Amino acid sequence: MNKNLRLLVLWPLVKHNWNNIINFIEDDIGIEIKDKVKISSKNIDNENWINFILNIYLSHRKSDNVDTESGLRAKIDKKIKSEFFGNIPKDNRCVLVITYELKECTLKKLIKNVKKVCLHNNQRINSNINEFNRLSHCYMQNTLKDIVRNKFKNDNKLPEHIKGRHYGRKRIAHAPESALGALDILNFLKDNGVTILDDEN
Repeated sequence: MNKNLRLLVLWPLVKHNWNNIINFIEDDIGIEIKDKVKISSKNIDNENWINFILNIYLSHRKSDNVDTESGLRAKIDKKIKSEFFGNIPKDNRCVLVITYELKECTLKKLIKNVKKVCLHNNQRINSNINEFNRLSHCYMQNTLKDIVRNKFKNDNKLPEHIKGRHYGRKRIAHAPESALGALDILNFLKDNGVTILDDEN
């Protein structure tokens, strides 16, 4: 497995905007996408669809050391059903998994965008980098997710969240906190018959 491989999952509620998000990641941030795979689940029932999404969330939690699975499962299961995926039409039951390589040359553009899109100042950026390093988490992987969420949260086709657009941004994209978390998701997908390009060539 390429140790510099990172991952971003795009959810179905912004399926109409997937290409725009990809173009933004490549053109504005300068990240070279290694692979993108659409995973469609339109031929399974609603319960199995919900479980598939739930397991994407849970697959990396141990490596990322975030929450306990027992409490998290109930919390996420409720959120998925009520806010994210419970009423998705069968034809839209799909996710897009994007992989890319971690490269220092893209960090400057990433920081430029997190200032512009997320309104982070230098103090907050440095504080976040230090905290991610302390936890052995990946600043770039997490920050790309936050930039995408904030950039596209005002999409008129995205259903209004009960608490407003800012809170609804989590329905746009998901990423693990660490490099090991990315590997966990890839292994979960592989175990479910999905192949993601991960070689170093």
